[in-house]
Amino acid sequence: MNGVKLLKNNFHKVFLKVLLLFIFITVPLYSLAQKKEDTLNVKKKLIQLGIRLYPEVEELKNCKLKKEWFKTETISPEDVNESFSNFDDLSWLEPISHNVKVFLQGENHYYQVTHHLRNRILFALNTFDRFSLVLIEQEYSISGYLDYYTGIKDDNEAENFYQNVIYDFVNTEELYELLEHLRKWNKIYPEKRIHIGAHDIEHNYKLTIEKIIVPYFRLIDSTFSINVNEISIFDSENLIKKLKGLLNKAKDKNLIGAYPFLTPRYIENVIENLNSYFKSYMYDFNYYRQKAIVRNMTDPRFFGRFFTEGKVMIHEGAYHSINQFPFPDGGNFLREGNYLTFEFEPTKSKTFSIYVRGLTYKIGSMAGINLNSYLRQGSNYNRIINKFKNAYRKKLVTPENYYFFEPLLDQYDKLIFTLAYENNNLPFLIKNIDWDLVLKESKKISNSIYNLIRKVKNELNRYDALIFVPRSQIVYAKRKR
Repeated sequence: MNGVKLLKNNFHKVFLKVLLLFIFITVPLYSLAQKKEDTLNVKKKLIQLGIRLYPEVEELKNCKLKKEWFKTETISPEDVNESFSNFDDLSWLEPISHNVKVFLQGENHYYQVTHHLRNRILFALNTFDRFSLVLIEQEYSISGYLDYYTGIKDDNEAENFYQNVIYDFVNTEELYELLEHLRKWNKIYPEKRIHIGAHDIEHNYKLTIEKIIVPYFRLIDSTFSINVNEISIFDSENLIKKLKGLLNKAKDKNLIGAYPFLTPRYIENVIENLNSYFKSYMYDFNYYRQKAIVRNMTDPRFFGRFFTEGKVMIHEGAYHSINQFPFPDGGNFLREGNYLTFEFEPTKSKTFSIYVRGLTYKIGSMAGINLNSYLRQGSNYNRIINKFKNAYRKKLVTPENYYFFEPLLDQYDKLIFTLAYENNNLPFLIKNIDWDLVLKESKKISNSIYNLIRKVKNELNRYDALIFVPRSQIVYAKRKR
């Protein structure tokens, strides 16, 4: 009897151990399988919204293009440091800085790391050589204000000017960072002062009129006002005539506004650039915008002196910055990189253009924002933020993961992400591409991949160099006050 009891007890113990072992094994496996299924479901829902999660290594295994065909070098994602000295990975720019008059950094927009790289490149160029002007792709009218700020030595005066004069002109935290770096550099190296300007048309024309035009002309007529909410491009001709009439009075008085850069000449330039904005939207956007950008860069009334007498760095969209693809039939003005390389005598054949191509964003603290509470941003920025917000509300994205907006991963995309993993998902410079080999080998794979590579080659060869930024925080918009 005791033997039977003992046998039963042992059976129960063994059964309990087996049961516990089964639970310990199967529950984690089930959780893992469930998690994998949940991830797949999230990915499917994201794709329906036009969003893709940063690809995992597994997704890249069927890449048919070989990473060995592309030679790369890792680049730091950091901003410029306090001593303006973290340029070891940019030493390859030194000989270039001596041989060119214009350095163009093109980008696809809104990647914070790209702005940090811009900062390091700017101060590296000014360590190796002298580039006395940096131009950014914003409204020309704010140029004098930004440049004046970077020349203020007293910190309290600078803070007062920022908060009470230019706050609304500085629409991202990254632009504020650049201004702070420039002001610090200019205090340390007054003999190597770097000026800042903006070269685009007056996209934010209401702010231009409210903050610049109206206050200036009120010095002539204290009752002068313009209701910007009632302005239409169809009223623009009469508005420009009215402003030019007041400008003639300002010229007669040699009227200087609240700050020394607010001269009749400066205001005349602002009015001309405002008129270019109206023409762009009335007639043909690309034609009149590009005419204005080229004028703003090369006309001595605007920034032409800097291009003629010194060296300039330009930070703008990659659309504008190509310099290795001349357009036929007088079309080079349609891309200022081309115009400066092939048409403008002082800079002809003396440009270098680098395309910094961001791949994925993380949304960070911008995940739940109300854009109406923030300063005006570009329409594409608003579209990206709203797309993220929609997915965030549905609990499909997190603030700390990285995402991109492509419908599918083609073979070229897979290659670039493979190279990203090779560089620990940090920015990387493409040092060399043996295009003859790549084309020859891709043709062996399939005609579709061969044609894809031909297209990629055509696009990338429009620039002198290429840097990929696999992961970046999206730029931070600034709050309205």
